[in-house]
Amino acid sequence: MDEPLFVHSIVVKSPEQVSRAIDEECVILNVKNSAYYSLDPVGAHVWNLLREPRSVAELRDSLLVTYDVEAGRCERNLLELLDQMRAEGLAELCSALRSPLGLDELAQQEQKALPKKPYSPPKLTTHGTVDELTKANGAHGQLDGGIRNRNRTRV
Repeated sequence: MDEPLFVHSIVVKSPEQVSRAIDEECVILNVKNSAYYSLDPVGAHVWNLLREPRSVAELRDSLLVTYDVEAGRCERNLLELLDQMRAEGLAELCSALRSPLGLDELAQQEQKALPKKPYSPPKLTTHGTVDELTKANGAHGQLDGGIRNRNRTRV
């Protein structure tokens, strides 16, 4: 994570993670360090876009279309979130890849969306164990069953 992020930097999810949406939030397991993470709805919105390589500008513009937030604040919060994701090994910088959608196409797709949602800075929370995660998020049944059942079927 030596290289700083800029508005035109291209970012994508790390392949060394698995994630699951729970309501409007997201739960992530970094398989490299076995740490669990949770993202609030704004962070989950960013995470969903990172399935494909995206520029920071594209991510910011998507948030601006979806949420009621000032552009400068949104960009600062986004850069902080992406830096934290990179530090935790959840996202990585792409040097030469381009997003499959240009800025105009992404904005046109999201212009069809519902009215803007209230904004709060995206939050990535680290949880040491799945038990800590489920206690913090109150999603014990949903998350516990999914992860443990998947592990049982592999045995």
